[in-house]
Amino acid sequence: MQILNETEVTEMLRCTKAALRRWRREGRGPRFIRVGRLIRYRLADVEEFLESNASSSRAASNASGQSQGQPKADLKAEGEARRVGGGSSVN
Repeated sequence: MQILNETEVTEMLRCTKAALRRWRREGRGPRFIRVGRLIRYRLADVEEFLESNASSSRAASNASGQSQGQPKADLKAEGEARRVGGGSSVN
């Protein structure tokens, strides 16, 4: 069993530590192991997370609004933030 730390997982997923921590807090990221105050990940769990978030084609990815490495909820939140602060005015 290969164990990874946060830095290794963020490199694999091409995400920030903040994103990985947020996903962990929200229960959306890869399964993790807590050893005292340390957070560790099994390689198999990270690979499973990647597989479960893979799409079968580009068309499916575009239709769902999901890009690689970013869960749908993040994209939805970004879209809402743009609408709220985007400066589009209603006359």
